[in-house]
Order: sequence, then C-alpha cells, then structure tokens
Amino acid sequence: MNKKRASLTALILAHLVIIAEVSRAQSPLADAIEMARHIKVVKDSAAANREKHLDSALTVLRPYLPAGATTTLAAQGYASSNPFLKQIAEIQPEFTVSANSTNLGATGSLLNGFGSLDVTNLAVGLADFLIDRAKTELNTAFFERFQEALQKEEFKDLRLLFPETARLLNVVGTEIYRYDAFLNNMRTAFNNDLGALLAHAPDVVENHAEDLRQIGGLYPTLMIALNAAAELDRGTHPGEVVDHLIADEALLDSLKSGQPLIGNGIHLASMISESLRSAEGTVRYWATQKELEALKDEITLTIYFGLLYEWSKSKKYAGITFPSVAAFSICAGGNSPQNPTLEQFLKAVGDCWKDGASKKAEVVRFITDMGLKVNALEDNLKSLRELPEELNEQKDLSASQRRRLQFEALSAVVSSTLDIVEHAYAVERLPYMKIKVPASAKRVVDQTRSALRLAAAVDQKQYGSAITELVSMLSYAKDTLHRAQKANTLEDGMLQRLLRYGTFMASLVESETPEQAKAAIEAAALPPGSYSIKRASAFSVSLNGYLGGFYGREDVENADNKNWNTFGITAPVGVAVNWGNFPKRWKHKASLGLFVPLIDVGTLASYRLKDNTTQTVPKITLGDIVAPGLFVELGIPRTPLTIGYGWQMGPLLREVTSDSTSIVLGDFYERRIFTVKVDIPLVHFGANTGRGVRPVSASKRAKLKKRLTEFESKVIAPKETGKMNCKKKRIKCIKRRLS
Repeated sequence: MNKKRASLTALILAHLVIIAEVSRAQSPLADAIEMARHIKVVKDSAAANREKHLDSALTVLRPYLPAGATTTLAAQGYASSNPFLKQIAEIQPEFTVSANSTNLGATGSLLNGFGSLDVTNLAVGLADFLIDRAKTELNTAFFERFQEALQKEEFKDLRLLFPETARLLNVVGTEIYRYDAFLNNMRTAFNNDLGALLAHAPDVVENHAEDLRQIGGLYPTLMIALNAAAELDRGTHPGEVVDHLIADEALLDSLKSGQPLIGNGIHLASMISESLRSAEGTVRYWATQKELEALKDEITLTIYFGLLYEWSKSKKYAGITFPSVAAFSICAGGNSPQNPTLEQFLKAVGDCWKDGASKKAEVVRFITDMGLKVNALEDNLKSLRELPEELNEQKDLSASQRRRLQFEALSAVVSSTLDIVEHAYAVERLPYMKIKVPASAKRVVDQTRSALRLAAAVDQKQYGSAITELVSMLSYAKDTLHRAQKANTLEDGMLQRLLRYGTFMASLVESETPEQAKAAIEAAALPPGSYSIKRASAFSVSLNGYLGGFYGREDVENADNKNWNTFGITAPVGVAVNWGNFPKRWKHKASLGLFVPLIDVGTLASYRLKDNTTQTVPKITLGDIVAPGLFVELGIPRTPLTIGYGWQMGPLLREVTSDSTSIVLGDFYERRIFTVKVDIPLVHFGANTGRGVRPVSASKRAKLKKRLTEFESKVIAPKETGKMNCKKKRIKCIKRRLS
C-alpha cells in the first residue's frame, strides 16, 4: 500500500511539472522581451552565468520550433534557418559561451532539459502552500495548548472564568486540528463568557479565599470591588452602588479589620453620599449645587449636623470609628476619647459648635467637597442618558466611533463614582484627629477603580481592556501575598494564560471581518500541530516540507569565502526519515531524523512573505530551485519546530526583484547551515508506533477493559512473587494497548 502511495505521489509530481511546462501560454512580444534580456547578458563577456542565460533564452524559443528541437544544439540549428534569428550570433550552433565549456553528452542534455523546465507556477504555489501550512500548524498548536490549559487542575481559574469555552473545547476533543470549522461556535462561547466576566470573577477570588485571608483586608477588598462593579454593570445607579458598598456587613467588618482607616472611610463616605440625596419625588439622585449652597446658612448647617449625629447612632452607621486616634479636646467641654466612634466625634464637635469656628469650617468642607463630587457624577450621568439621542442625530458616525463615544461617557461616570469612593481618603482632613492614611490602604480604592473600569469595559464590549483590568487585580493580590511571604496559589502561569487566551478571545469576538478574525488567531498562535505523528511514531517516512530560517557558512565556487556569513529563509521539500517517541520518561516526546531536501523555494517564500498579492512572477525553471542535501533534524516536543544542521547544495535562485519583473541567479555554491524550521509533513508514506502497539477497535477495547478488571482484582491474590510480577506485566501491557 505504501509503495503504491509513493509511486502515486511521484507520478503526481511528475504530472505537475509537465503541466507547468505545457500550459505556458505563448506571447511573441513577451517572449521576445524575455529572450532579449537573456541575450544581452550573454553578449557581455564579463557577465556571470552566461551559459545559464543562453539556456534560458533557448528555453523561451523552444516552444516556437518543431517538436524535434528538444536539445540545445537542435534549437540552435533551427534558429540558423530563420531569416531573422540567424542574425543573432548568440543562438547559432557555432556559438560557445567560453573555451571552458564542457560537453555533457546525452546524460547532460537530459539533465539540462529537465533543469530548464518552467516550474514558475508550481514553485510559487509550493512557497505559498508552505507559508499557509506553517501558519495553520502554529494556529492548531495554539488551540491545542488552550484546550490543554482549560483541562489542567492548576489552571482551574480559567474554567471558572470561561465555563462555556471549557465545555466546548472539551466536546471538540481530538478534532481541535479542525479549529476553523468550530470558529463560529467558539466565538459564541467566547462572547458569552466574556460578557459574564463580572459574574465569574468573584468565583476566582473565592477559589483562593484561604490564601487571600492571610493578609488583612485583601479578600474583602477584592470582593467589595467586584460586587460594586457587577452592580454598575447591571445598571444600578452609582449612588446606590456606593451605598451598597457597605451592604454586606461581614465583608465590611473584614475590611475594617484588615484596613481599618479605609474601611471606616468608605463607610463614612457612603453615609455622606446618602445624606446628600435630593428630596423625594425629584428626578435627581443627589441635591443640586444650589441646594448645597444652603449649608452656608448657619441654621441649616446646624440642623444638618444634628441629623447626621442622629444617623451616627443608628444601626447602619454606628460602626464608623476612627482607629489609632489619641484622645483629644476641642474645647473645655468638648472632649473625644481614644479611637472615637463617629457619634463621639460629632458630639465633641457639637459641644464646641460655637467655640471652634475654624475647626468647624474644616468639617463643613469635608461635607461640601463630597457635594461637589456627587454633582459632577450627576452631570456625567445626565450626559450618558442624553448620548443616544445625540448619536441618532449624527448619522455620519461609524460604528467604532459610536462605541468610542459611549465608552468615554461611561468612563466619565465610572471616574466620578471613584471620586466619591476616594473621598474616604479625606478623613485625613478632619480636625484634631491627625489621621494619616497609609499608601498600602489606598491600594484598596485602586482595586475598586480597576473593578469599575472592568465593568465599563464589559458594558461596552471592550473585552481586551476588561481582561487587562482583571489580570491587574489578581496580580495585585498575588504580589501582596508574595511580599508578605505567604502561601500563594495564584500562579504566574495562570495569570499569563489568562492574559494570553483572554486577549485572544476578546480579539476574536471584536473582529468584524474574516480577515480580522484570521489576524487575531495568527497574532495569538504559538506551537504545536500535525507534526505530532512524527513525534509519537517510533519510525516514520514522509514527503516533507519545512519553512524557517537558517544561519551558517556558504562556499561559493571560485570564491575564497570560509566564514559563517549567511542567513535567510529556507523552504526545502524532500524526504524525511524519523525516529520518534523518545525519551521514554518524557510525557511529551521528541523526534530525531534525517532529511534529504530535493528542492528549496526559500527565496520565493521570502518574497511572498513580503508580497503575497502580486500575481505575475518571472519565469523560474526547475534547475533554479534544485537543492539536494542532507540534514539531521531534532523535533522539539510539543511544538512543530525542528532544529537542524546539515549540508546543502544551494539553489541557484538567489532573489526575486522587488518589482517582480526579474530573478537573480547565482553561481554554484554549497552551504553548511543550522536551521530552525516549522515541520510540515506533506504525505506520510508510513508510520510505526513501535513496541508492537496497534490501533484497538471498539469491540477489542471492551474485551481488554474486561480483562484488565479481572487481572487487577486478582493481582494481589497469588502468593508466589513470580506469578504476581507476571500479572503486573500483563496489566501494564493491557493499559498500554488501551492508551
């Protein structure tokens, strides 16, 4: 079967060469221009490769001559009888390129004839195929790694964040190499998971709760921030979001225990925000600037503080305290104890209301500053509500411009909301208490900032930004644990994969055209792919292509050039013989092989990588790309990459000019080079998995499982050591067959 397949492959390749030759359309004008270009080089006695150009000129001429003109001498003979062509001495029988020309005889003529075959279309198609297949191998590898990461227990967080994606890739299973067939399903799963990012993020925090609780306030900081972001994403008014920051008493108490100043500061900011609500029945959530100015009236201000004092005794706000504050006295009758509650502080301020005018002004400023911030937020909310109507009037805006304006408006609301939360820092300005909020405590609000930005990004489907903010929050938690030298299950590897795969998912969801989707995959892809047959097989033979780079030494004929001086793109095609499935102790196997290149289209591949749109390429003959050699190739585990070293007779084709109108041919040369290439098997002639292990049918598999159960249940029964070892070997053999 394999011999027939090999013969068929050789026959197909031979037909491709013949088709490429006979399908070449004749155009007298184009051919005259091409012949003249070669003849002019032949006329120049100092030019290199004159014989090659003469042969190329005659190759152009040959289709116009009778069928018998198959050799160089025959073509020259017919040319001498043409009243026009006989005037060109360079294509007459008596013309020789140099005195050193060698008569190759019949064998040389035959080789020269094959070498002059026009294989332009075949060579360009092969170069394009190798480029596309290399990308496909890398893309397949990326999806396999993504699939593998979602299955690993150490990356459980990825499954928590992307449950639909994990389920889909688990169903796809070994068919992942056909990733392009599942792209629409993947895009739907990606979109659903990214849209629910705020709902799933707390699950990740909960997964590491035991570690996070080692640092006071770290766990509640992340949970409060994510809860606030989730509420904002659900459309809850920012004022209610601020109020709800203190709704979970257990979380709030935990925050106060770990970060007392910020915990109590947020509690106080929430109270002030609530106290500035507008009157019932009005459209606005908070009081207007004009209403706030009423606090300049002494009677109004006094009543307002009196009502705050009553609130400070209520269950909702009684827990507000000012820790690490020494006892102080505002006036003769107004004393505050150490670590006062808000009630005790306000009582001391009230007892000295008439005597401490300057200090009273500082307390009032704490309130009015909050008023300015809530008014700014109210204005931004109004702008956000009015934006749809404004966008409807601007018909010339693109979809991306509309999304950008919506995102900017929502970001302004988020920023204003953060200003209110950050008012917790303002406790530093309260008189007498000499409070200093440490930088570490202020990071709590920074996490709320990241969470609210995450919410804004999810709302506007800016999923790339959302992933970045989430990674930032989790990285903060990991670094905090690391600095404190605490146990930490938040792995760098998980965060790296979250950023990598999450960003890819976002790019694919946000892509609007097939080209953008393809670009998103190519931007994210990294090895392995279908090369895996060679890695897993004890022995295999294949027709193989490679695409990659080389560096080494090039020895040009008649040139003194012995240095390591050459590098570039190589794209050889030839026969590869490989031994794989080693080392045995490694979970992921490598391969070692010999590769015999026959042709090399690296020059064309280099040109097509820079310009894959040009349809017209100069004529290329088979002799221009012939490049026999011998290489030793090491296949790297889990990747389609190989590292090789060997000898090769370099292809004469050296360059395709930038305007794609001509090619540059070089002298004969050989090279010894190191290579790093993408492994692209074209046809597998045979593969042996080794150790006598053959594919197992479904019925056979069922029988083996039954036998395995029987052996395992009896393995400890025999008392004789020899029998026990025998049974263990049988069990091992059956398990190997089932795997």
